[in-house]
Amino acid sequence: MKLLVVLTFFLLTSHISWAQYRILGFVYDSEEVPYGNIEVRLRGEGLKRDTVTDETGRFEFVDVPRGVHKVVVITAYGLIEREVNLRTSIEMHLQRPRNIRVDEVVVSAVRAPEDAPLTFTNVSKEEIAMRNLGLDVPYVLGSTPSVVETSDAGTGFGYTGIRIRGTDPTRINVTINGVPLNDAESQSVYWVDLPDLLSSTQSIQIQRGVGSSTFGSGAFGASINLNTSSTATDPHAQVSLSGGSFGTYRANVILGTGLLKNHFTIDGRASIIRSDGFIDRATADLNSGYLTAAYVGANQSLRFNVIHGNERTYQAWNGVPVQYINDPVLRTFNTAGTEKSNDPYKDEVDDYTQTHYQFLWNASVFTQLQFYATAHYTRGKGYYEQYKSSSGFEGAFGDFLAVHGLDAGDAVRRRWLDNDFYGIIGGVHYFDPTDKYSLQLGGAWHRYIGDHFGEVIWSAAGNIEGLPDYYRNDAVKSDKSGFVKLNYHFSDALSMIADVQVRGVNYEYEGLDPEGIPLQQDVKHTFLNPKLGFSMKTGKKTRGYYFFGVAHREPNRDDYITSSEQSRPNPEKLYNSELGWEYDGEILDLGINGYHMYYVDQLVLTGRINDVGEYARQNIDKSSRLGLEATISATPGRFDMQANVTVSRNRVKAFDEYVDNRQTMMQEVASHDDTPLSFSPDFIGYAEVGCILIKSEVQTLRFGMSAKFVGDQYLDNTGNPSSKLGAYSFFDAQLSYGRDFKGGHLAINILLRNIRDEKLSTNAWIYRFRSPDYDPRPDDPYADLEQGDTYSLKGFFPQAGRNVLAGVTISF
Repeated sequence: MKLLVVLTFFLLTSHISWAQYRILGFVYDSEEVPYGNIEVRLRGEGLKRDTVTDETGRFEFVDVPRGVHKVVVITAYGLIEREVNLRTSIEMHLQRPRNIRVDEVVVSAVRAPEDAPLTFTNVSKEEIAMRNLGLDVPYVLGSTPSVVETSDAGTGFGYTGIRIRGTDPTRINVTINGVPLNDAESQSVYWVDLPDLLSSTQSIQIQRGVGSSTFGSGAFGASINLNTSSTATDPHAQVSLSGGSFGTYRANVILGTGLLKNHFTIDGRASIIRSDGFIDRATADLNSGYLTAAYVGANQSLRFNVIHGNERTYQAWNGVPVQYINDPVLRTFNTAGTEKSNDPYKDEVDDYTQTHYQFLWNASVFTQLQFYATAHYTRGKGYYEQYKSSSGFEGAFGDFLAVHGLDAGDAVRRRWLDNDFYGIIGGVHYFDPTDKYSLQLGGAWHRYIGDHFGEVIWSAAGNIEGLPDYYRNDAVKSDKSGFVKLNYHFSDALSMIADVQVRGVNYEYEGLDPEGIPLQQDVKHTFLNPKLGFSMKTGKKTRGYYFFGVAHREPNRDDYITSSEQSRPNPEKLYNSELGWEYDGEILDLGINGYHMYYVDQLVLTGRINDVGEYARQNIDKSSRLGLEATISATPGRFDMQANVTVSRNRVKAFDEYVDNRQTMMQEVASHDDTPLSFSPDFIGYAEVGCILIKSEVQTLRFGMSAKFVGDQYLDNTGNPSSKLGAYSFFDAQLSYGRDFKGGHLAINILLRNIRDEKLSTNAWIYRFRSPDYDPRPDDPYADLEQGDTYSLKGFFPQAGRNVLAGVTISF
């Protein structure tokens, strides 16, 4: 009897310990459409099984032992992970929306995650769409902290620029899908080359300060990361038309196939933009296109992008002469093309075409390990054309025309840039299964080949057939970099990032020796850029952070070709500290950040003529930016509000200014201490308030008003009152209407800009000199008397007064 009881107990307990169960699952998207033929993994202690769903989204695992297991579903749109403590057979229903971000791996390589101890702003696709009426990128980003935007034509179309914390465009790193956009030689970004880029942009992240390691030229005060790659699952079409003041109009068409056979997709856009400009003859004739094709698999994605742009803009980069800037009639005067007598030269234009090719690959070997690689090639070619009177020959052509028997009469020249930029970026991300840490390794190699040459296309003095180029200066630049990023969580509250980048630059070009003789030169630099930051949660909705980083930046092309080996400037160095606090609530978000940017050997114009007779930039020992940024956004009820303000002190510790004396033909030196950094206002503020006037299931109507204020800034580093660009402010109003209809959506957007009709200038330039025996003002409208016999030449870039843009978009 005892033996029977023991045997019965043994059999029962054996059944319990050896029990096998079934896991039955179904995988759907947010519309209850099943995911068919996708991989499902079951993982546990000593357990590793794989299966696929059928056409109904069904999967099944049988004979599964009891215990804790993990079910991982791998969709083209990301992973679904579910932990189960199996004690009986179960049925699972899993959902994942079909909102693909197939290129999120490479994007995350250059972007900061939400909890990173960095100072950054994210701009979503919805925010871009609300402001996108064809205006260039700097104007759409003008609502973000510490930004000052400017436009040569005064309208936001054509040549535009952006400064962040006073940092100029050559020091702002810009990438598209991780690929560098900055010109390798000038280090600047010419947004005009890619018109209507925002219509293909899915999101933007702006990092202020040194930021995290990225690809291309080093971020030396800010970086802007644009992502154009995402995949829509449904077929779609969109037509946008907009227009407004100054003969401005834009038209674009967007088409997409949606996801074909659950794996393939093709999207495209074509755009045209035309504008007469606020400044005389500052026309913009812009065309662009975007094409992307992708394959999206369970574990990898392949994407091919083509981004094309062509611009033909009438030059407006001279600025309006100081003597005309306050004249209501002459305020739009453009000196470009006026060397031609009688009517201005009609083709004083900048004409450039640029095409970007990108091939992106992302793969996930398993949940914790991801790879990415991008091959890219950019082809650019174009020129700017100028009419030169015979009196300007010496500066424009040297003795070239005289040597070829063309020393009398006017001439027209074209200065060409023919360049190729190509390379590869790649890396690997590893995510610890316990979420304790993540590790990123990344690297890049780029090569730039730039051919610079000039040709005479017409001369009043005679036939130019067979005339050679009047100058040619070719250059090659190579850029190699690698970085390691570690994100480590000490606890749920405290985390750290450690980031170090090594970057090597090699630049081959034709420069000058001290006698002014052309000489082939080769410059090499190696930079080490470490960063360290800590983030701490100080409450359920608050966190604080601290960041310190170092950045280096090599001189640009002009710095090299206008100096000899002996006078060649040193690279710049930046030490950046950021200390911030954030509150992230359901209705209210707050942020405050203090920053310190300390420069060693910053390059600035001092007016000094170097050993080859050029006004080249010089290194100054010490300069700094110390500032406080505050942001607030709130969505109470039907209202939405946002505001940001930057208060800063931007100083040069000491430098010597060199002033030409046109009587003695010598330079005089003036020493300055503790002066303002140029183009660095002490105050920048932005505020916006919107109200939803109508909100229903099918339609919305929103009215909003915004204001921006930019404080005094200086055109040079002297702090001289004559070099001050006065403070300005402007107000905008916007009315947005959206309505759903069967199979589509209608959006109408009306933007009234500068509603107070303020007379403001956002940019200018200055050149100071002494002229004891001659007053240049009657002969030169750019000339202005400062005091005594000291004069300056100044050109201003005024912006349009009250103007309007309106657009309509129909989406299917």
